[in-house]
Amino acid sequence: FMTPIELLSTFVIRPLTLTIRLLANMVSGHLLLVLCFLGTHYLYLSMSGGMGIALGSLTLTAGVVFTLFEAFVAALQAYIFALLAAAYISLSIEH
Repeated sequence: FMTPIELLSTFVIRPLTLTIRLLANMVSGHLLLVLCFLGTHYLYLSMSGGMGIALGSLTLTAGVVFTLFEAFVAALQAYIFALLAAAYISLSIEH
């Protein structure tokens, strides 16, 4: 009874959870970037005067900061993904 559960866990569920974790982190970063840069575009074009330029510049700066943060998160996620994949593979191979 335990053999099919272990096979399913090792070869289907673990890679699937790694994939979902990596995809969720990538999508959330991109959504933040889209939100910041669309906010910049909207504020620059729709609001006239200094208030639109000030708020647009703030969202532009936030977009650049999120871009740098997303690059850091991407490197960290690649490291975690490789580390967990290596750990899962080593656990699935008998010595």
